[in-house]
Amino acid sequence: MAARGLGDRLPAQHTRDLLHALVGGQGLDLGHRPPALHALAHRVVPVGEGSDLREMRDAQDLVARGDGLQLAAQDLGHSPADAGVDLVEDERLARVVEAGHGVQGQLSYTYGKCKDTSSAPVTGDTYVNSIAVPLLFMKSYRVGACDFDIRQTLVGTFIWNVPGPKSGLASYVAGGWEIGTILTATTGSPFTATLGAGGDPLGTGFNGDFSMDFPNITKGCDPIHGGVHYLNLNCFTLPTEPTSFVGCAPNSFPGAPAAPTGTQYCQNLVGNAGRNSLYGPRLTTVDFSVFKNTHVPKISETFNVQFRAEFFNILNHPNLAAPNFLNDSNNSIFNPNGSVSGNAGVIGSTSTSSRQIQLGLKLVW
Repeated sequence: MAARGLGDRLPAQHTRDLLHALVGGQGLDLGHRPPALHALAHRVVPVGEGSDLREMRDAQDLVARGDGLQLAAQDLGHSPADAGVDLVEDERLARVVEAGHGVQGQLSYTYGKCKDTSSAPVTGDTYVNSIAVPLLFMKSYRVGACDFDIRQTLVGTFIWNVPGPKSGLASYVAGGWEIGTILTATTGSPFTATLGAGGDPLGTGFNGDFSMDFPNITKGCDPIHGGVHYLNLNCFTLPTEPTSFVGCAPNSFPGAPAAPTGTQYCQNLVGNAGRNSLYGPRLTTVDFSVFKNTHVPKISETFNVQFRAEFFNILNHPNLAAPNFLNDSNNSIFNPNGSVSGNAGVIGSTSTSSRQIQLGLKLVW
């Protein structure tokens, strides 16, 4: 692991910190995972709020002893990514502002990039966007972005202690108010366009509920349409080979239109779409809170009655979920017979809930 930190003090109580980290990890003895998969349960040293450079130095010492990333790369004779090792590159820029008059805030930006061969066990406890049953004998098929690869994250937090009377009867009404907000914006999560809609076009004999085949993506065509009809289906085609090729399964994709001139459909051919090669819609949320602190010194110096009103996703902004199999079954472009799936790329759910309001009363003594 490599980490670089930079901090400086700016005028007017501004603080700026820059942190860069490259983190790797390898999981051992993971449940229900064949040894040939060489995939990881991601062990990522935190670089967000609450992390410190001591934690990162400890992880760096682990790699220096040969117990981590370097050992995995040397033993397997491949680059870390090809060896099935999670690589997480993370760069974080944060600025803390104390503007006076009871106003505080922090703005944090993180850029990360992660690549692996599988982010979850083959059976059970997978991510929504995981390929539950990949083709284990094709490492190139499995290499792609991590299921949790969120490239960019921007978080802003602001708190205002509203000026008001500190004593007297007026303090019980006009004093002790706090207003806070958290703004979050991230890029989308990765997902895989598949082929077969839970069938078995490759003829592997697997009768489960997840397709492991990929379609082709036409070069130069943008497969992301955006909106509710998220995918541009015109960019996806069924795998084909020249008519002179004799290895294609007979009667491949009988429900598809005629193959382009000079080609034939090849049902036993894996397409070029690749694992986690596409990214879903971005996410933006605004959370808001109002606190009223009422100190009661007659009971004790620290006794405080705090009323809390918290609004999650206060703007009620719908954050569309990326196409996936587990919840919406809308990431498969074609049915097993080659016809276009009716809900291919049509957004079926959201990744965050609607506006939630929470009221509470807290006693502190």
